[in-house]
Amino acid sequence: MDQDVKTNALGKSRPRDRAEMMATVRRHLFRRQKQPHIIQNLFREKHVKYAARLHYALFRDPLSKRGT
Repeated sequence: MDQDVKTNALGKSRPRDRAEMMATVRRHLFRRQKQPHIIQNLFREKHVKYAARLHYALFRDPLSKRGT
């Protein structure tokens, strides 16, 4: 996710100040929020699969009492 923001939000142009950088990052993240399939693909990489498994165990397991 971090690399996605660095490459796609900040890599295209260099912000002039902190406010412009934050606005650019927010726009990118709001756009990504509407693209859940892209976020899911980020967590299919071998080195971050553990995070997807943990999320599934905590929030999707019907026997889990911790969340929904």
